[in-house]
Amino acid sequence: MENLELKDLKPCDVLLCRGEGFISDMIVLFDEGTYSHSALYAGEIDGKHCIIQATARGVVCDPIEKITEETFTDVFRFKKDGHNLGDADYPFAPVQKVGLDYVNAGVKYAYDHLILLAVVAATHNIPLDPFSKKILRSILDNAAEFIFKLIDEGKTPMVCSEVVYRCFDEADSNKKYQLNISEEAANCLLANVQKSFKETDLDDNQDLQVDKDLQKAKEKFVTALNKANQKKQLSAAPELETDNALSVVSACVTPKDLEECKDLIKLGRLTIS
Repeated sequence: MENLELKDLKPCDVLLCRGEGFISDMIVLFDEGTYSHSALYAGEIDGKHCIIQATARGVVCDPIEKITEETFTDVFRFKKDGHNLGDADYPFAPVQKVGLDYVNAGVKYAYDHLILLAVVAATHNIPLDPFSKKILRSILDNAAEFIFKLIDEGKTPMVCSEVVYRCFDEADSNKKYQLNISEEAANCLLANVQKSFKETDLDDNQDLQVDKDLQKAKEKFVTALNKANQKKQLSAAPELETDNALSVVSACVTPKDLEECKDLIKLGRLTIS
Protein backbone atom coordinates (compact mmCIF):
# COMPACT_ATOMS: atom_id res chain seq x y z
CA MET A 1 0.00 0.00 0.00
CA GLU A 2 1.30 3.44 -0.92
CA ASN A 3 2.24 5.78 1.92
CA LEU A 4 0.83 9.28 1.53
CA GLU A 5 1.84 12.59 3.06
CA LEU A 6 -0.14 15.78 3.58
CA LYS A 7 1.21 17.19 0.31
CA ASP A 8 -0.47 14.32 -1.54
CA LEU A 9 -3.97 15.22 -0.32
CA LYS A 10 -6.56 17.12 -2.33
CA PRO A 11 -9.61 18.94 -0.97
CA CYS A 12 -12.56 16.65 -0.25
CA ASP A 13 -10.51 13.47 -0.04
CA VAL A 14 -12.34 11.01 2.20
CA LEU A 15 -10.38 9.79 5.22
CA LEU A 16 -11.40 6.41 6.64
CA CYS A 17 -9.88 5.55 10.00
CA ARG A 18 -9.47 2.60 12.33
CA GLY A 19 -9.75 3.53 15.98
CA GLU A 20 -8.83 1.76 19.20
CA GLY A 21 -11.01 0.39 21.96
CA PHE A 22 -14.05 -1.81 22.47
CA ILE A 23 -16.59 0.31 20.60
CA SER A 24 -14.31 0.79 17.58
CA ASP A 25 -13.69 -2.96 17.53
CA MET A 26 -17.44 -3.63 17.67
CA ILE A 27 -18.15 -1.14 14.86
CA VAL A 28 -15.67 -2.97 12.64
CA LEU A 29 -17.10 -6.35 13.66
CA PHE A 30 -20.75 -5.51 12.98
CA ASP A 31 -20.04 -3.36 9.93
CA GLU A 32 -17.85 -6.15 8.53
CA GLY A 33 -15.47 -3.54 7.17
CA THR A 34 -12.04 -2.13 7.97
CA TYR A 35 -12.81 1.24 9.54
CA SER A 36 -14.58 2.74 12.54
CA HIS A 37 -14.48 6.46 11.74
CA SER A 38 -14.56 8.79 8.75
CA ALA A 39 -13.80 12.42 7.99
CA LEU A 40 -13.54 14.79 5.04
CA TYR A 41 -10.30 16.58 4.21
CA ALA A 42 -11.30 20.23 3.92
CA GLY A 43 -8.03 21.43 2.40
CA GLU A 44 -5.85 24.20 3.77
CA ILE A 45 -7.69 26.81 5.82
CA ASP A 46 -5.68 29.77 7.13
CA GLY A 47 -2.53 27.88 6.22
CA LYS A 48 -3.47 24.73 8.15
CA HIS A 49 -4.53 21.33 6.84
CA CYS A 50 -8.05 20.73 8.20
CA ILE A 51 -10.66 17.99 8.38
CA ILE A 52 -14.42 18.14 8.81
CA GLN A 53 -15.74 15.47 11.14
CA ALA A 54 -18.56 14.64 13.53
CA THR A 55 -17.52 14.69 17.17
CA ALA A 56 -19.07 14.99 20.61
CA ARG A 57 -18.45 18.73 20.14
CA GLY A 58 -20.65 18.76 17.05
CA VAL A 59 -19.64 18.83 13.40
CA VAL A 60 -16.30 20.61 13.54
CA CYS A 61 -13.37 21.69 11.42
CA ASP A 62 -10.27 20.34 13.16
CA PRO A 63 -6.56 20.45 12.37
CA ILE A 64 -5.73 17.25 10.53
CA GLU A 65 -3.36 16.30 13.34
CA LYS A 66 -6.47 15.21 15.30
CA ILE A 67 -6.67 12.22 12.99
CA THR A 68 -3.45 10.86 14.52
CA GLU A 69 -5.59 9.77 17.48
CA GLU A 70 -6.74 6.94 15.21
CA THR A 71 -4.72 3.76 14.72
CA PHE A 72 -4.41 4.34 10.97
CA THR A 73 -6.05 6.44 8.27
CA ASP A 74 -6.54 5.55 4.61
CA VAL A 75 -7.24 8.09 1.87
CA PHE A 76 -10.01 7.70 -0.71
CA ARG A 77 -10.58 10.05 -3.66
CA PHE A 78 -13.78 10.80 -5.56
CA LYS A 79 -13.96 9.61 -9.17
CA LYS A 80 -17.33 9.18 -10.83
CA ASP A 81 -18.19 8.30 -14.41
CA GLY A 82 -14.68 9.21 -15.49
CA HIS A 83 -14.78 12.58 -13.70
CA ASN A 84 -12.31 13.55 -10.98
CA LEU A 85 -13.12 15.96 -8.21
CA GLY A 86 -11.38 19.16 -9.18
CA ASP A 87 -12.19 18.87 -12.88
CA ALA A 88 -13.83 21.90 -14.47
CA ASP A 89 -17.27 20.27 -14.27
CA TYR A 90 -16.68 18.89 -10.77
CA PRO A 91 -15.13 21.68 -8.67
CA PHE A 92 -14.21 21.11 -5.02
CA ALA A 93 -16.06 24.17 -3.74
CA PRO A 94 -19.65 22.82 -3.57
CA VAL A 95 -18.59 19.81 -1.49
CA GLN A 96 -16.45 21.97 0.79
CA LYS A 97 -19.31 24.44 1.24
CA VAL A 98 -21.73 21.77 2.45
CA GLY A 99 -19.19 20.58 4.99
CA LEU A 100 -18.47 24.08 6.25
CA ASP A 101 -22.21 24.84 6.45
CA TYR A 102 -22.54 21.86 8.79
CA VAL A 103 -19.55 23.13 10.77
CA ASN A 104 -21.23 26.53 11.14
CA ALA A 105 -24.34 24.76 12.45
CA GLY A 106 -22.22 22.26 14.35
CA VAL A 107 -23.55 22.92 17.84
CA LYS A 108 -26.94 21.60 16.70
CA TYR A 109 -25.46 18.16 16.07
CA ALA A 110 -23.74 15.63 18.29
CA TYR A 111 -21.94 12.37 17.70
CA ASP A 112 -20.89 9.45 19.81
CA HIS A 113 -19.35 6.21 18.57
CA LEU A 114 -22.13 4.45 20.48
CA ILE A 115 -24.65 5.75 17.92
CA LEU A 116 -22.60 4.49 14.97
CA LEU A 117 -22.24 1.13 16.68
CA ALA A 118 -26.02 1.00 17.15
CA VAL A 119 -26.57 1.93 13.49
CA VAL A 120 -24.38 -0.90 12.21
CA ALA A 121 -25.88 -3.31 14.74
CA ALA A 122 -29.43 -2.41 13.69
CA THR A 123 -28.75 -2.64 9.96
CA HIS A 124 -26.51 -5.70 9.80
CA ASN A 125 -27.27 -9.28 10.76
CA ILE A 126 -24.37 -11.20 12.28
CA PRO A 127 -24.84 -14.59 13.97
CA LEU A 128 -24.47 -14.14 17.73
CA ASP A 129 -24.78 -16.35 20.77
CA PRO A 130 -27.52 -15.47 23.31
CA PHE A 131 -25.09 -13.69 25.67
CA SER A 132 -23.76 -11.47 22.87
CA LYS A 133 -27.31 -10.68 21.80
CA LYS A 134 -28.07 -9.46 25.32
CA ILE A 135 -25.02 -7.18 25.19
CA LEU A 136 -26.14 -5.87 21.80
CA ARG A 137 -29.64 -5.22 23.14
CA SER A 138 -28.12 -3.14 25.94
CA ILE A 139 -26.04 -1.16 23.42
CA LEU A 140 -29.12 -0.42 21.31
CA ASP A 141 -31.17 0.60 24.36
CA ASN A 142 -28.40 2.93 25.58
CA ALA A 143 -28.01 4.46 22.12
CA ALA A 144 -31.76 5.08 21.87
CA GLU A 145 -31.80 6.76 25.28
CA PHE A 146 -28.79 8.86 24.28
CA ILE A 147 -30.60 10.04 21.14
CA PHE A 148 -33.72 10.97 23.12
CA LYS A 149 -31.47 12.89 25.54
CA LEU A 150 -29.92 14.79 22.62
CA ILE A 151 -33.38 15.66 21.33
CA ASP A 152 -34.34 17.01 24.75
CA GLU A 153 -31.18 19.16 24.66
CA GLY A 154 -32.15 20.56 21.26
CA LYS A 155 -29.52 18.53 19.40
CA THR A 156 -29.73 15.78 16.80
CA PRO A 157 -27.29 12.94 16.11
CA MET A 158 -25.15 12.87 13.00
CA VAL A 159 -22.66 10.04 12.65
CA CYS A 160 -19.26 10.53 11.06
CA SER A 161 -20.00 8.67 7.83
CA GLU A 162 -23.30 10.54 7.45
CA VAL A 163 -21.42 13.86 7.43
CA VAL A 164 -19.13 12.65 4.64
CA TYR A 165 -22.05 11.25 2.64
CA ARG A 166 -24.09 14.45 2.97
CA CYS A 167 -21.19 16.65 1.87
CA PHE A 168 -21.25 14.95 -1.52
CA ASP A 169 -24.98 14.34 -1.79
CA GLU A 170 -26.01 17.91 -1.03
CA ALA A 171 -23.30 19.58 -3.13
CA ASP A 172 -25.45 19.76 -6.26
CA SER A 173 -29.21 19.74 -6.84
CA ASN A 174 -28.77 17.29 -9.72
CA LYS A 175 -26.94 14.85 -7.41
CA LYS A 176 -23.94 14.60 -9.71
CA TYR A 177 -21.62 14.27 -6.70
CA GLN A 178 -23.85 11.69 -5.00
CA LEU A 179 -22.03 8.61 -3.77
CA ASN A 180 -23.72 5.52 -5.16
CA ILE A 181 -24.48 3.70 -1.95
CA SER A 182 -27.86 5.13 -0.92
CA GLU A 183 -30.05 2.33 -2.31
CA GLU A 184 -27.90 -0.35 -0.70
CA ALA A 185 -27.97 1.43 2.65
CA ALA A 186 -31.73 1.93 2.50
CA ASN A 187 -32.41 -1.68 1.54
CA CYS A 188 -30.14 -2.88 4.34
CA LEU A 189 -32.02 -0.78 6.88
CA LEU A 190 -35.47 -1.86 5.77
CA ALA A 191 -34.60 -5.53 5.35
CA ASN A 192 -32.97 -5.95 8.74
CA VAL A 193 -34.82 -3.56 11.02
CA GLN A 194 -38.25 -4.63 9.82
CA LYS A 195 -37.41 -8.32 9.94
CA SER A 196 -39.80 -10.24 12.20
CA PHE A 197 -38.84 -13.32 14.17
CA LYS A 198 -41.01 -16.42 13.94
CA GLU A 199 -41.30 -18.98 16.70
CA THR A 200 -40.68 -21.73 14.17
CA ASP A 201 -37.20 -20.35 13.59
CA LEU A 202 -36.04 -21.45 17.04
CA ASP A 203 -36.58 -24.54 19.15
CA ASP A 204 -35.60 -23.03 22.48
CA ASN A 205 -38.19 -20.63 23.95
CA GLN A 206 -35.51 -18.84 25.94
CA ASP A 207 -33.49 -18.16 22.79
CA LEU A 208 -36.67 -16.99 21.10
CA GLN A 209 -37.28 -14.45 23.88
CA VAL A 210 -33.71 -13.15 23.56
CA ASP A 211 -34.29 -12.61 19.84
CA LYS A 212 -37.61 -10.88 20.48
CA ASP A 213 -35.99 -8.58 23.03
CA LEU A 214 -33.21 -7.77 20.57
CA GLN A 215 -35.73 -7.00 17.84
CA LYS A 216 -37.62 -4.66 20.18
CA ALA A 217 -34.35 -2.89 20.99
CA LYS A 218 -33.63 -2.46 17.27
CA GLU A 219 -37.09 -1.03 16.70
CA LYS A 220 -36.72 1.35 19.66
CA PHE A 221 -33.40 2.59 18.33
CA VAL A 222 -34.74 3.12 14.81
CA THR A 223 -37.76 4.96 16.25
CA ALA A 224 -35.38 7.28 18.10
CA LEU A 225 -33.27 7.73 14.97
CA ASN A 226 -36.32 8.56 12.85
CA LYS A 227 -37.55 11.05 15.44
CA ALA A 228 -34.13 12.70 15.44
CA ASN A 229 -34.11 12.85 11.64
CA GLN A 230 -37.54 14.49 11.60
CA LYS A 231 -36.27 17.08 14.05
CA LYS A 232 -33.12 17.52 11.97
CA GLN A 233 -35.22 18.20 8.90
CA LEU A 234 -37.43 20.74 10.69
CA SER A 235 -34.56 22.61 12.33
CA ALA A 236 -32.08 22.61 9.44
CA ALA A 237 -30.94 25.87 7.95
CA PRO A 238 -32.42 26.44 4.46
CA GLU A 239 -29.14 25.58 2.75
CA LEU A 240 -29.08 22.24 4.58
CA GLU A 241 -32.67 21.12 4.03
CA THR A 242 -33.15 17.65 2.57
CA ASP A 243 -36.05 15.29 2.09
CA ASN A 244 -36.93 12.74 4.74
CA ALA A 245 -35.95 9.77 2.56
CA LEU A 246 -32.40 11.10 2.34
CA SER A 247 -32.34 11.66 6.10
CA VAL A 248 -33.17 8.02 6.76
CA VAL A 249 -30.67 6.73 4.20
CA SER A 250 -27.80 9.05 5.10
CA ALA A 251 -28.21 8.36 8.81
CA CYS A 252 -27.53 4.69 8.09
CA VAL A 253 -24.45 5.12 5.90
CA THR A 254 -21.52 3.40 7.59
CA PRO A 255 -17.73 3.46 7.10
CA LYS A 256 -18.00 0.19 5.18
CA ASP A 257 -20.49 1.77 2.76
CA LEU A 258 -17.91 4.46 2.03
CA GLU A 259 -15.11 1.89 1.84
CA GLU A 260 -16.99 -0.11 -0.80
CA CYS A 261 -18.41 2.85 -2.72
CA LYS A 262 -17.40 2.58 -6.37
CA ASP A 263 -17.11 6.37 -6.59
CA LEU A 264 -14.30 6.47 -4.01
CA ILE A 265 -10.89 5.16 -5.05
CA LYS A 266 -8.46 4.06 -2.36
CA LEU A 267 -5.10 5.82 -2.75
CA GLY A 268 -3.07 4.67 0.25
CA ARG A 269 -2.31 5.20 3.93
CA LEU A 270 -1.78 8.66 5.37
CA THR A 271 1.33 9.38 7.42
CA ILE A 272 1.48 12.61 9.41
CA SER A 273 4.92 13.39 10.77
